[in-house]
Amino acid sequence: MSRNKNKGFLVLNNFNLLYLLGLSGSSALLITNKKNFVYSHQVNYAYLKQEGNDFTIMKINPGENILKEIMKQVKKIQIKNLIVDSASIESWNTLTKFSNKNIKLEIDGNLIKNMRKIKTSEEINHLRKAGELTMRGMQVASEVISPGMKEAEIVAEIEYSIRKNDFGRIAFETIVASGKNSAFPHGSFPSKEIKKGDIVVVDVGAKYNHYCSDMSRTFVVGKTSIKQKKIIQTVQRAQKEGIQGLKDGVDAKYVDNVSREIINIEGYGDYFVHSLGHGVGLEVHEQPIISSASQDKLVSGNVVTVEPGIYIPDFGGVRIEDTILIKKDSIEKLTTGINNFEL
Repeated sequence: MSRNKNKGFLVLNNFNLLYLLGLSGSSALLITNKKNFVYSHQVNYAYLKQEGNDFTIMKINPGENILKEIMKQVKKIQIKNLIVDSASIESWNTLTKFSNKNIKLEIDGNLIKNMRKIKTSEEINHLRKAGELTMRGMQVASEVISPGMKEAEIVAEIEYSIRKNDFGRIAFETIVASGKNSAFPHGSFPSKEIKKGDIVVVDVGAKYNHYCSDMSRTFVVGKTSIKQKKIIQTVQRAQKEGIQGLKDGVDAKYVDNVSREIINIEGYGDYFVHSLGHGVGLEVHEQPIISSASQDKLVSGNVVTVEPGIYIPDFGGVRIEDTILIKKDSIEKLTTGINNFEL
């Protein structure tokens, strides 16, 4: 981030704050030519004062308006151009209220998001660990799914297996969708009991040291029908070809097209209702986006999902997903295995 003596950058997005500071608990970061000011409410002030040695920690006392206090500092150090990473309408109006005609306010939501697209070696290590925890959860799912179990019971087993290991956390609410309900990509019906012959879509994500992972598998309870097998094998092939298309420098929409064309040829194109993938990092859904409309170019250091799916109303759905690191001349699957779909 370039520094200009008359320019400041105000960070309000929680994930951007975590990315830049490496610390949780802050409420805002003001980056200036001379100093970086971290703003904290009273509850987190002592912690940030202890850990944030490289920053000037500014305490917001009860009753004080944090944006008003920030604008006081902006005026004091004579910033003429203040760029903000994100702001609600209310926050923007407050910044404007406490600004003046000599300060130009701008929004730039992409600057830090673009930085976050390419992972450092430290971030990749956290993502690998998150992937390991996610695979543990999926392995448990494959072991416990059986007729008579409720979807909620399976979710509980999965999440317990993640939480009890290495301070693992859940990246998002675990999805277990069975039978006809599996046709809803993000559907979940906790009280539904698994039946023999059901398709069961499981979507699991663990978080390690704030970094996420994302993995989906589709299982069939008992013997697979001819139609179920065809759809599963089509999605498996679409995912395999999509993963092979991941390369440094390739257009993201090209990878989407590779997978989508396989599903189209098999006659299921109308039932692939979402993009092929997304970036993964501090958020489970972030840039780059792998879709037919994406303008992103994939590069070494991106961590993305490849998750083709087919969802047929009144029949069921299939999704297979892995989290993958793109390298200069290869890829690394951060989630893998658990490919036997018959239980």
